[in-house]
Amino acid sequence: FFAVWVILLAMGVFSSFISSITATVSKLQNSRVEQFQQRAKLLRFFVERNLSADLYGKIEDVLRQEGLFEVRIKEHDVKLVEGIPERLKMQLHEEMFMSILSLLPFWPKWVGERDSLLHRLICHQAMREGTAVPGQDAFIAGANAEEVYIIESGSLNYVYLNNQRHEDTVSAEDIVSLPCIFAEWKHRGRLYAHHSACYWVGLNAVRFCNLIADSGGVVWQHLHIFGILLVGAIEDRSWMINDINWSMVGVDALCTRTVKFANILNENHGTTSASLALLKSYSSE
Repeated sequence: FFAVWVILLAMGVFSSFISSITATVSKLQNSRVEQFQQRAKLLRFFVERNLSADLYGKIEDVLRQEGLFEVRIKEHDVKLVEGIPERLKMQLHEEMFMSILSLLPFWPKWVGERDSLLHRLICHQAMREGTAVPGQDAFIAGANAEEVYIIESGSLNYVYLNNQRHEDTVSAEDIVSLPCIFAEWKHRGRLYAHHSACYWVGLNAVRFCNLIADSGGVVWQHLHIFGILLVGAIEDRSWMINDINWSMVGVDALCTRTVKFANILNENHGTTSASLALLKSYSSE
C-alpha cells in the first residue's frame, strides 16, 4: 500500500511539474508571436510610407536593447501604494525626494517650520522619478522644458551645438535645465542614456512655482529676486548658456546678492509684507 501511495504521489507531482513547464513554454511562445507581429507591423509601417532604411535600422537597434537592462521598480508599478492614505504618501515622497530637493542651489540658509512644510508639499506634489536606459532620450533640443532634472545615479550624455558639435556627461547630483523654473526655456541640446541606465528626479516647474506662490512670505521673496538676477545673467550670455552649464553665471554670487537685495528692500519698506507688495507690483509691470 505504501509503495502504491508513493507512486501516486510521484505521478501527481510530476504531472503538476509538466503542466507548469507547458504553461511557461506556451506563455513564451505567445510572447514571441506577439513580438514578431509587432515587428512585422513596424516594417509594414515603414514600407507603406517609403521611409528610410537608415531610420528603420536605428529604431531596430533601440528595440533590440529592450529588456537587456534591469531597472528598479517605480512607484506607479507598485499598485498597493495607490491605496494608502494621503498622509503616508506624503511621508513616502518626503523620504524619496527631500535629499534631492536640498541639492537645488538657490535655497536660503534659514529654514523655518512653515518652510519645512513647503518642502514636503513640493516633494509630494511636484517631484517624480525618471529613468532612461541606453538609447532612450530624456529630452531633445528645441522641446519646451517643463521640469528640472536632478540626476540621482548613473550618467547621461548631453549633445549640443555651439559653432560645432559638443558632447558632455552629467552624473549624480548634477542639475539640468534649472532656468525653466524662472523663465520660458527650450532645451538647447539632447540628453540621453548611452552606456547604462540612469535615474533622475524631475521637478515640475509649474507646480513648484504654484506652491511657492501659495506659500508667499520670505521664501517667495527670495526666489523671486533670485530668479530675476539669474534670468538677467543668462540673457547677458544667452549665446553660450545651455541646459547644463547655466551655473557658469555664478549662482553662489547671485544668492549672496539676493540676500543683500532682500535685506535692503525690507529695511526701506519697513515690513516684509510691504516689500513683497512692492516686488509684486514690479513683476506685474
